[in-house]
Amino acid sequence: MIMHKHSYKHDHAPARGYTLLEMIVSVGLFSIVMLLAAGAYFTIIRNDRQARAVNDVVGNLSFAVDSIGREIRTGTGYKCNNSSATPTCSGGGTSFGYTDSSGRTVVYSRQQVNGNGQILASINGVASALTDPRINVETLTFYVFNVGTGDGLQPRVIITMKGTITPEQGKPVSFNIQTTATQRFLEL
Repeated sequence: MIMHKHSYKHDHAPARGYTLLEMIVSVGLFSIVMLLAAGAYFTIIRNDRQARAVNDVVGNLSFAVDSIGREIRTGTGYKCNNSSATPTCSGGGTSFGYTDSSGRTVVYSRQQVNGNGQILASINGVASALTDPRINVETLTFYVFNVGTGDGLQPRVIITMKGTITPEQGKPVSFNIQTTATQRFLEL
């Protein structure tokens, strides 16, 4: 019988953990990385909230402009500066009046309301603001063409406005809008 000689030497070093210095450095690095990540995360949240607030106000402005254009298209008796003496105004007017499809007299204009320029719609003499108070309409101009000319061209209105949007959080955002509405009915 052959016997094998076994050596029972321990080739392994005793188990060793992290030193206090290694733990302090790793926790410090982890803290710095987390602080930077949290700062970036909070910046993204703040920017998202501001973008949502601006988007909400822009949606209100877009709805008001679209509503004005849609109503003007179905109206008759266009009057620049709400004057039947000068129904057209290629140089621009500060208000615009017409008779809507229900026979009501409608006048659009810009008025100061609580320190902000607002677009007002006056229907049969009762005025109401169409724009959000966070919108400051600085200029509102109506250009009216082809009313009562008898040339077969449909009356049309070009509306321009300029102003700022100020959401609850963040900086004011400027806007400059132009839209055109052409009457759907020929005035012959």
